[in-house]
Amino acid sequence: MSTCYVLLQDAIAHVLRINRILESPRGNALLVGVGGSGKQSLSRLAAFISALEVFQITLRKGYGIPDLKLDLGNLYMKAGVKSIGMVLLMTDAQVFDGLLLPSDQRCDVTFTLCICFA
Repeated sequence: MSTCYVLLQDAIAHVLRINRILESPRGNALLVGVGGSGKQSLSRLAAFISALEVFQITLRKGYGIPDLKLDLGNLYMKAGVKSIGMVLLMTDAQVFDGLLLPSDQRCDVTFTLCICFA
């Protein structure tokens, strides 16, 4: 049994834009929009198309700046030493909910940050 997926023309256009950004040297993008609009999913799809590995920070209780530095060090080891094409994917929830800013300074607009290390 096969599964059929439908990808809308707008989504295809956005994936192509993200893909073009990720394929360019030092490509990075800040995708801004309402929650649930598919920013993270389209970024993951564009990274897959570009044969890039996605790295996303997993927040846990007590996660702080030292943990961020350790995670980024692991990312840099993969990208720089092992020459693996990587995409750092960060969402607004990761920035506001304990990483950089308190959650009471959060606004209604959501974002996804994509940084390519290739």
